[in-house]
Amino acid sequence: MAKYATIYHFRGGTKEQYEAGRARVLPDGKLPEGQSYHFAGPSDDGWVVFAVWDSRERWQRFREVCGC
Repeated sequence: MAKYATIYHFRGGTKEQYEAGRARVLPDGKLPEGQSYHFAGPSDDGWVVFAVWDSRERWQRFREVCGC
């Protein structure tokens, strides 16, 4: 099965900002449907989020629903 990965780099981002955003988008703390892997952590100049999705379409549907 094909996979689709997303990488977000937030320059100046912090763990606190990430956790607040994640709580807003995923209030139950579970991965959204179609996402099989999620990693987030600090970088030299901010915060990075990496996720693997079943498909690009699943990622797009999630973005439409969460408004992110």
